[in-house]
Amino acid sequence: MLVFKEYPMSSSDPGTADLMAFSQDQSCNVDGAHSYLMPKLMYALDRTRNAVIKSLRFTKTLDFIYEKNLPKFQKLVEDVKDRVNKHIKDDLDLLVHSENLYELFNEFEEILAKNEHRRGQKAWRPTDDIDSDLRPHLVAVKLAHRERLRGEVERWSKDVEELH
Repeated sequence: MLVFKEYPMSSSDPGTADLMAFSQDQSCNVDGAHSYLMPKLMYALDRTRNAVIKSLRFTKTLDFIYEKNLPKFQKLVEDVKDRVNKHIKDDLDLLVHSENLYELFNEFEEILAKNEHRRGQKAWRPTDDIDSDLRPHLVAVKLAHRERLRGEVERWSKDVEELH
């Protein structure tokens, strides 16, 4: 029986340094799509897959058989790791393509780029006071209404002057 052992990730892990270095690359082409987020996701998934494959081992209950037939079990473990690796890779590729993640990440990056100028601005959040929440949103409408009324008052004033 194969089981997974825990694979702790820490900042001292050499793979974490690789990911940090990879993350600093701000423009990677993946399947012809200019993206900087998708390669990071693919790299993280690849690292996770490798960690899972490395963690495959036989349980301690089979140690006595394992020690007696070491070459056969080593080959068996390697075969299982290769198969699991292939299936995980295929499933991840299928997921990425069926969910159209490349296009979604590109759209997400476009949204981020369009809103880059808003970075650092405080986002509006509702409070319990409805009037104070709506006041800033109604200012533009009320100003336009005031200008329309001023125009009508001016027109009526001219009409009144013409009658005198």
